[in-house]
Amino acid sequence: MWSEVLESRSISDLPATPGTLLPAGFRARDEIHPDPLAGKRGGPAADIVATPLPLAHAAPSARITRSVLGGLVAIGDGAILALAACLWAAAAVGTVWLPVLAGLGVLFVALAGGQYGARGLPASSTVLWGAWCLASIGALVILGVVRADVQDWGGFVAWAAGSTAGLFAWRNWLSSRTQAWREAGGLVTRMAVVGSAGAEPLLSAIARGGAPCGVELVGRHATDAPPDQATWQALRQQAADGRLDGVVVALPWSQPEQVAQACAALRCLPVDVWLVPDPHSPAALGAWPTLVPGASLLPVALRPLADWQGVCKRAEDLVLGTLLLLAFSPVMLLAVMAVALDSRGPVLLRQRRFGYGNAPFMVYKFRTMYHDRGDVSGMRPTVPGDPRVTRVGRFLRSHSIDELPQFFNVLKGEMSLVGPRPHPVEMRVLGHHYHDAVPRYPERHRMKPGITGLAQINGYRGLVDTAAKAQGRLAWDLAYIENWSVGLDLRILWRTVFRGFFGSGAF
Repeated sequence: MWSEVLESRSISDLPATPGTLLPAGFRARDEIHPDPLAGKRGGPAADIVATPLPLAHAAPSARITRSVLGGLVAIGDGAILALAACLWAAAAVGTVWLPVLAGLGVLFVALAGGQYGARGLPASSTVLWGAWCLASIGALVILGVVRADVQDWGGFVAWAAGSTAGLFAWRNWLSSRTQAWREAGGLVTRMAVVGSAGAEPLLSAIARGGAPCGVELVGRHATDAPPDQATWQALRQQAADGRLDGVVVALPWSQPEQVAQACAALRCLPVDVWLVPDPHSPAALGAWPTLVPGASLLPVALRPLADWQGVCKRAEDLVLGTLLLLAFSPVMLLAVMAVALDSRGPVLLRQRRFGYGNAPFMVYKFRTMYHDRGDVSGMRPTVPGDPRVTRVGRFLRSHSIDELPQFFNVLKGEMSLVGPRPHPVEMRVLGHHYHDAVPRYPERHRMKPGITGLAQINGYRGLVDTAAKAQGRLAWDLAYIENWSVGLDLRILWRTVFRGFFGSGAF
């Protein structure tokens, strides 16, 4: 059964088939952020919950960040020093321990000097070259004490020349790339502030730190009245265009309903949402330090796959996506021939679907309907015994083979192997757009869509013809977003490959 896909305790809050299980530690989405708008629809906050983002370019999901850059620089420095150690070992006929010790010394001093810190790299490499000089002097002292022979001195010269040339070229290239990333906004966290209650310390800290602290104020809506539709529209547009990374809610805590509505509305955007704590409230004890020195905020909704998580997710998609594409290429070739021989028309179908940040993209599928009867928009759902579906198409759909071309979407970066399934832009539920029929629907677009997902392996596969099915699928999607891990992705892929190509949900 689909309900047996993952081994652990059950979560009764998430709608699913009887006996559905989640990994240990999973929490229902509503346990994490209860929906303060439940039963209180109306007003501008409700509008942003019900309406998707503008159909524009979405904010990038794996943008270069300062902490990621620091790690990549450390990896680059380490690789160059390792190659230099190999030169020493080759010249000195096997001597390894001294160049390795020298390289580790360079990295340790550079790390202690803040070269690889999460707050960004210094403009110069003074600390790195100081660490190199210390390591070189230490190596020379050791060589003098042990009375090294000519080969050892030659090895030192090879190490010194190799590491100097390598680090100089690497850091010069890095400096030019870092400048380009800064100009493109890739190393700056762009924040907007809604309200003014208690926001002055944060604004002052941003003004003092400026670009060096990695935070840029891109919008301030200083009124403490409920944000109007123009404010919401401006924030939505900034987020959709990739010009906004976080929003700080600074509304008065004396208006709890307005604060709750603002937080619930903003967490639908693909940005971090923070709340200025009331210093007189016990909730202030849970405030987190942020990128802005001296400013602590309460997290409301943080972007999934931030920093290294985004790098790991993309690496997973590229490596496993390539391997799976190669593994399924014979099946795809047979599907191409079968579709071409079965009926006239193109082999591939390109359909407009919602992607990350609610931005549409073209998903690839094998054509499963007669070319002159198909519905490219996706407005008309496929039902059991649908006369539009071809004989070959019925087989492809029932075994999910028609989805295999989406590996190319994964490699292009438009999709992930695992994530919420992308829905057609014109998809309806009981005659209404999905985002109008199901509250909090845009929250599922805070992560790239996937070929398979937690909802699909728990029975939510195929036609969505009831409100309960729509809400159930959304609940599983949000649970996946909140609890993502590489291990969870691998388990979902395992169950999909071995049990996901069969079932009554697809027809």
